[in-house]
Amino acid sequence: MAVVVQLQGVKTSLEPVKDGTYPATFTKREFKMSKTNNPKVDLEFVFSPDAGDDVAGRKAFVACSLQPQALFKVKKALIDLGLDPDELEGPVDLDAAFEALLGCDAMIRVSHHIYEGAAHNDFTIVSPDSWNG
Repeated sequence: MAVVVQLQGVKTSLEPVKDGTYPATFTKREFKMSKTNNPKVDLEFVFSPDAGDDVAGRKAFVACSLQPQALFKVKKALIDLGLDPDELEGPVDLDAAFEALLGCDAMIRVSHHIYEGAAHNDFTIVSPDSWNG
C-alpha cells in the first residue's frame, strides 16, 4: 500500500518556541545515562492548548542529573511539580515520586541560546508560587 503525503511548504525543522512562560502537562519521565555516563532523569512536558496556537501540543524536555552535587535541581523539580518540600527530607523513591506526578499541570519557562548559529530552546520548570508573575 502506498502512503502519500503532501510535503509542499513543510519545513525541515521546528521554529524555536518564543521566550515566555507557558502552561504544560507533565507526561513522561525516563531514567537513563547522560553522554558522559552519569545517571539522569529526563522529564517530558506537552504544552497545553492554552499555551497558544504556535506552542500547543509541542514538547519540552528538562534533564536533571542524579549526581549528588546536582540533586538540588531534582528536588526543585519535584517541589515545582507539587510535592510538599517537607516530604523530600531523607530518602526519596524518585521513580514513585515522578510517577505520582504524571499528568499534573506545570508551567514551563522558555528561553533560548545560540548554538552553531541557530537558536535552541532552554526549558525550566517554574514554581507554582511564581505562576502569576
